[in-house]
Amino acid sequence: MSKHDLEIGEYKGDMLDGVPNGTGELFYKENDPMDRCSYIGGWKGGRQNGNGIIKFNSGDIYTGEFEDGVPNGAGTFTYNNGDKEEVIMANGVRHGRSKFSSAEDETVEEIMFWEGEARGPSKLLYPDGSFEERVYADGEKNGEARLVGAQGDVFKFVYKKNILNGPSQYTWASGRYETVDYVDGMREGPGLEVGVDGEREERMWVNGELTGPAVLTGKTGDKLEFNYIKGIRSGPATYTFADGSIEISIYENGEQTGPAKLIWPNGATREGVKVNGKWNGDCIYTFTEGPRAGKRDLEKWQNGELLSTQKYYGKEQTSVENWEDLKKLDEITQSCDNFMHQL
Repeated sequence: MSKHDLEIGEYKGDMLDGVPNGTGELFYKENDPMDRCSYIGGWKGGRQNGNGIIKFNSGDIYTGEFEDGVPNGAGTFTYNNGDKEEVIMANGVRHGRSKFSSAEDETVEEIMFWEGEARGPSKLLYPDGSFEERVYADGEKNGEARLVGAQGDVFKFVYKKNILNGPSQYTWASGRYETVDYVDGMREGPGLEVGVDGEREERMWVNGELTGPAVLTGKTGDKLEFNYIKGIRSGPATYTFADGSIEISIYENGEQTGPAKLIWPNGATREGVKVNGKWNGDCIYTFTEGPRAGKRDLEKWQNGELLSTQKYYGKEQTSVENWEDLKKLDEITQSCDNFMHQL
């Protein structure tokens, strides 16, 4: 079969009236503007017509229907990384339903195209059964979207130019949910998380991290006021119980660890140290009512369990008003000379 030089490359195949007609193969010139390597398939009147295959220098391959020299009808792109895209082409551009399958993460995306531009609803399917529904406009993801997890979690959010921007709500399968705004793909500003029993946490997001003051309100009315630093509870915190009791403490690395003071509605107090949320070591309990009003007991705690109680007769007296006073108190209670066992 003889070879023929065409304007776009070298052709080998059937000819009629001096032009390709029938079946043949074309090898494109090296400077082809579309980086095509070769075409093999049907020809009619010097143009690709019928079924054919185009191979690109990148290693990508297009297989499908051609008309008047361009893809027209159903076709498939097979990319050199293993990805695959089933398309409908019209006059050389995507027009209609497309199905893109990723070799890397095994996701499958169904998209609608209009004259070469992604437009309309899309659905992205994950191998675990979860999926995302979104909308394309102007060739980009724009508008409301919904991600449904394999276990029933639902995330509703908004795309602007392919990036999360605007209000969102994440609802767990259990019924717990979180609302927060996104700015350029990151959580930003006030956020709210509500549990299934009605407990709620109001907090702040900065550049995608929990940062700043937060308030956690329990279903019984208890309230914890604290601070987040880089997503971790840190620094001073105040816990107000529904009965009016107040506990002042410190959070370190997300745990209630450090000096703590508990004040009951009648004014009685317990002052000492907590470790991982539990009283530990020596604590001073101060009475405000009854025959021992104003008197103190030394309590010994271990991992949240009260081990013993003694009357406190310390020669040095101290009133805990701040954390420095607590340090002084700790120094006093460490000395056995300051205590006398109750007879």
